[in-house]
Order: sequence, then C-alpha cells, then structure tokens
Amino acid sequence: MSDLVAGMARLSEQEEIANKHLASAIEFAAALHEIKSGGLYKFKSPTWETYLQDHWSGKISRSQADRIISAHTVKLTLESGGAKPKVVTTKQAQKLQKLPTNLQVAAYEKAAKKRYEESQTAEPTTEDIDEAVAEIEQEERSQIDLIRMYAADFSAMVKAVKAVGLRIEQLSHHAHGAELSGRMGEVRHGIDEIIQALRMSAPYCECCYCGQKNKCDACKGRGWISKALYRNASKELQDKVTEHA
Repeated sequence: MSDLVAGMARLSEQEEIANKHLASAIEFAAALHEIKSGGLYKFKSPTWETYLQDHWSGKISRSQADRIISAHTVKLTLESGGAKPKVVTTKQAQKLQKLPTNLQVAAYEKAAKKRYEESQTAEPTTEDIDEAVAEIEQEERSQIDLIRMYAADFSAMVKAVKAVGLRIEQLSHHAHGAELSGRMGEVRHGIDEIIQALRMSAPYCECCYCGQKNKCDACKGRGWISKALYRNASKELQDKVTEHA
C-alpha cells in the first residue's frame, strides 16, 4: 500500500510540474520523461498510449510526447558525458541520435565550440549540430575504412602462412622430407599458433573503451583494438561497436 501511495504521489507531482510548464520545454520534458521512464503512468493506465489519451488528450499527441522524451534522454546523455546543454530540441536530438551515444557528446561539443568561436554563444544551433554530426560520421567512416584496410593485411598474411603450412605438409610426404615428417606435430602446432596470433592481433574495430580515439590503456591512442581486446570487453562496451572489420 505504501508503494502505491508513494507512486501516486510521485505521479501527481510530475503531472503538476508538466501542466504548469506546458510552454517550458525543459521542465515539461523532464516531468514527462520521469512519468514514462519511471513507469509512473501505470498507476493510472495500463499502457503509455492509454495514459496519454486519457490524461493528455488535446494537449500533446503520442508522437510529440515520444519526441520530447527522446530529446530529454539525449540531454541526459550529454550531461553524463560532461556537456552542459541548457536545452536540446527534438530536431537537435534527432540529429544527434544518428550517432552512437558515446559520440553524441563529441558532436555536441564540436558544434558548441564552433558556435562560440563564431558568436561567443555557447548554445549551438540545429544547423551547427547537423554539421558536426556529418563531420563525425565522415571521420568514423574513414576510421572503419582504415581498420578494414589494416585487417586485410593480416588476412593476407594468414593466407600466406596457411600456404606455407600446406607446402611443408606436402614436403613431409616426400622421401627427402623423411626427417621433417617426424616433426610435423610441432610444425602444425607452430603454424596454428602463428595464425591464431595474427587473427587475434589484427585491427578489428574502433576502441570501445575510450570511444573517441583518446589515449587509453586498451588502444594506446591508436583508436582501434584487436579482436582479443574486443572479446575481453564487457557486453556494454561491445554494444557500442556498430561496425567491425
């Protein structure tokens, strides 16, 4: 019962804030975000859609509410990454959400820096953010292309080592390879170890530890990591990787 009372009280509090600040994007977005993300709407309606229809009909549509909440979520992401946006509009959020969350802060800060250099204003425009997102997308594309190019060198070397291993195997079956045939176990083991070392050391993906090609213990400032380091990363870090070689 106490949980029900507390939940209803929280919901009423957030609804009061939302109603009071319908014309204020910041407070309204924060209240709406709390109602949905905290599951407070369930104290009045079985679903989010039903809640909006029953209690916000004529004031805000489902699509508007979801865009506002999405924008507030992006604002929270930026704040957790060290940025200090006063407000994030729905259009700005849509631009930033083209990028993985670990790059949204970089894009926002790039846009804010440009806006400050041009007009001494800290808040970037939607156009500033759009441009910054496009630049980072291009940088990321260039980076993954380089990773794939480097990985191709390792793949070629793996094929070469396999070819050498096959040639050694063939040689061991000839009369003049009689001494070699008795050592093929260690040869095969050595070949397998070389191939495994090449595969696990090859550039595999962008560094999911630092995310922005900063110096870190994992990538050592290279901006990429091997498959071995990727496999050692937590599931949360692995999920940041959208493409790999």
